[in-house]
This record gives sequence, structure tokens and C-alpha cells, in this order.
Amino acid sequence: MAFMKQRGITRVLSLLAMDEEDLYAYPGYQQLLTQEGGLVLQTANLDADCAASAMSFLKEAEEAQEKVVVVCTTGIDDTGCMLAAWLVHRYELEVDAACEEVVKSARPSKRSPTAAKVNAFLGKGG
Repeated sequence: MAFMKQRGITRVLSLLAMDEEDLYAYPGYQQLLTQEGGLVLQTANLDADCAASAMSFLKEAEEAQEKVVVVCTTGIDDTGCMLAAWLVHRYELEVDAACEEVVKSARPSKRSPTAAKVNAFLGKGG
């Protein structure tokens, strides 16, 4: 939490399910972020039902010039897909181009979004 605060991050988009919290050293991290950390937390599943709320959350942060961290269990698959979905939504990139951009800009970290998963999240075919 201190790491995020030091970097001016005020919002967290968590792709973790509540039952995944047990994987972390601090079970109940969502409550820790909001109650003790004062961060705005949005939870989402990577499915079409959550796409609109996740995109709205990111848009609100952009309009308020707030920094957001997107987290999932590994930081590779779902986080990469969410970031690619944002690029499609915000900048109207083609899905394949958005996935490539996420992979390219994540260095030295690894991200592995797939066009199929991003399309499914955004409720698009193909």
C-alpha cells in the first residue's frame, strides 16, 4: 500500500475474486486498501457483465487525472486483457493492436492478453 501511495496511485481496479484473497500475506487486502489506505477500489471479473463498470471506473480516473493500478492474481493474463480492453475502449484501437501494445509496453514484465479474451470481455465477437 505504501508503494502505491508513494507513486500517487489513488485507485485500484482489482480483478481478484474474494476467495483469491487467501493467496496473499494480508487476507482482507481489499478492506485494507479502502479502510486504512484510503484508496478507491473497484472490483471486476473479466467478463462482459463487468466491462461497462470497469471502463467507467478507468474513465473517471482519467478525467480526474488520478493514477490507477490494475491487479489480478499473477499480473499477466487478466491484467493484460484489462489494459488492452481499455486501449480498445479509450483509443479505439483494434483488439490485436491493443494486445500487442500491452505486451510491448510491459517490458521487463510479461503480459499475455489474447484478442479472444479481450473481445469476450468487451462483448464483441471474433
